[in-house]
Amino acid sequence: MNKKILFIFLVLLILPLGSAAHYIVGIVENAKDGTNADGHSIILWNPIIGIQENISDIIGPLGNSRTNNNYMIDCELLPSGCNVTNTLSLKVINNGDNYVSQEKNVSVGGFGYDIVENITLNSPPNTTLIYPTNFENISYSEVMFNCSIEDLDNNAKEISLYGNWTGTWELNETQEISSGDKFKTFVKSIADGFYKYACKITDSLLISSFSLQNNSFAIDTNIPLVQSISSNVSSLCGKTNTIQINCTAYDETLGIDKVIIQSISPQNEINNYSANNIYENIYSYEILLDKIGIWNFNCVANDSAGNYNNLSLNDIEVYSEIPQISINSSSINLSKTNPIETEEIQISAFVENKGCSNAENVVVVFFNGDPEISGEKIGESVMNISGNDGLESSISWSTKIGLNNIFVIGDYYNSFDEEDETDNKANNTFSINSWQEIYGNTQVDKVIGGDQVEIKKWFNESYLEGSIFVADSESDINWLSLKPIGRKKDGQKSSEDFLEIDEILGMTFFEDSVSNVFSENQEPKETRDMTIYQKEIKNVPIINSTENSDFITGLLWDSSDDSYNGEFDSEDKEDIVFVTPIIKNSPGKYGIYDYEIRIPSKLREYNKLDTEEVYLYYELN
Repeated sequence: MNKKILFIFLVLLILPLGSAAHYIVGIVENAKDGTNADGHSIILWNPIIGIQENISDIIGPLGNSRTNNNYMIDCELLPSGCNVTNTLSLKVINNGDNYVSQEKNVSVGGFGYDIVENITLNSPPNTTLIYPTNFENISYSEVMFNCSIEDLDNNAKEISLYGNWTGTWELNETQEISSGDKFKTFVKSIADGFYKYACKITDSLLISSFSLQNNSFAIDTNIPLVQSISSNVSSLCGKTNTIQINCTAYDETLGIDKVIIQSISPQNEINNYSANNIYENIYSYEILLDKIGIWNFNCVANDSAGNYNNLSLNDIEVYSEIPQISINSSSINLSKTNPIETEEIQISAFVENKGCSNAENVVVVFFNGDPEISGEKIGESVMNISGNDGLESSISWSTKIGLNNIFVIGDYYNSFDEEDETDNKANNTFSINSWQEIYGNTQVDKVIGGDQVEIKKWFNESYLEGSIFVADSESDINWLSLKPIGRKKDGQKSSEDFLEIDEILGMTFFEDSVSNVFSENQEPKETRDMTIYQKEIKNVPIINSTENSDFITGLLWDSSDDSYNGEFDSEDKEDIVFVTPIIKNSPGKYGIYDYEIRIPSKLREYNKLDTEEVYLYYELN
């Protein structure tokens, strides 16, 4: 206010010197960034005539006002003059430093001068490159550019992204700026390569400025290529040796930043080593192997964009300097794939000496079951094994039906002082078929089962039709009281019949138990209605007798043995009967014949009075 009063006083002093003059006076405030308004040019024009007809003044002491931040322009000097009620316009123009102002209007009065509303010198907008930073390496093609918005006068209008990824330096995108925006982002899909970018910001007065610098960046979306990893040895003796691991790797775009060689000890301890670049694309490191066993190695190559790739080198073995006996469960095998009960076969195990010294008189012992919990010893052998070598040890064994967990122990009597005793013992489980298949015409040929299983013929061997039944020799069958296993007397479902048969026969944990063969979760896998003694029995659980689907085997129980609950159970232990229909001259697994039936070998043990025999019956129609 004091400046305005002083300015008016000066005008009043000047006015008498030229009565034709009419002065337009005012103040231009310094820019908000601190730039002084003095020395900048301000122009006056009549908007009706156009800005091309204007007069100007210099703000401050060098101008007509002779006063800081003030200007004074005689509007009568306009070529078209100025008249009372004319509306004139004023603004600070760009002298080359991008400092201007918004336009202000003033109405010409009748007092010889007019005072204009204060004008503020506008600060140019600025932008800074936030991302990518200079020399940034990026591992993805979708790049989000980020540029800041800095404008003290809050009149920033738009911001533009420039770059050279299209082949030339050019404008890529422009976005409008809203009030309160602090930055703007631009997302671009760019191919691998090296590039530069910048941002340009413009305000509502059309004053623009670029970021102070262009940022360089690289895009590399491809992982490095690891061509090979190798060592100077394939095995070592003793725990005091080093191994040299070499790795060949390169990256097409940015080059290799670093290579890590990783060692994995036999105890799965992992150590990382920064490899040395010994020649062009070859990286190397020497590593002490201080543990007995198999070592593995990885070569991990990284580029500057964070991409990585790796290649493995496996099975470098460090052997003990003293004998080291080892057995693996996968090396324990039977000489026959599907042996039958009591068949004489060979059990073999590959026994290794992973030490560098010879092992003489190595005792290898075989058990059926874990010897630490009453496993049965079934044989042993003695062998001499050279250093870093192995031999097969084998024994003869008469098979037992069901699951057999065979344990093999090397150096059973601990004759050798080994560095690692944990791999002397191994085991493998084998399931010996618990079922036997019977087929025939007018006589019975027993196909599967031990010689101790005797089948008695309870019929006249002549031309026959009907069904064949097999039951334990002690069973006393009431043929008119047969019911399907899985059903009660009244025909309703019975939930655990198959499981109870397994309990009686001692087959609960067999892979081919009655439950597993005939049922799924104690529900029969398949059922069929059968006519026995001219009586229809519904829902008889069945299986294919062999791979051939022509012959089937059904499973029944004798309900006349039931005492109280109306269903089969292990308490009453009702007799069970396996049944198959006769189909004359039909093809089966073993040829052309009349019947084929499958029964569990342990059916002979259903009643413990005689565990050697089962009986075969014919229903004659």
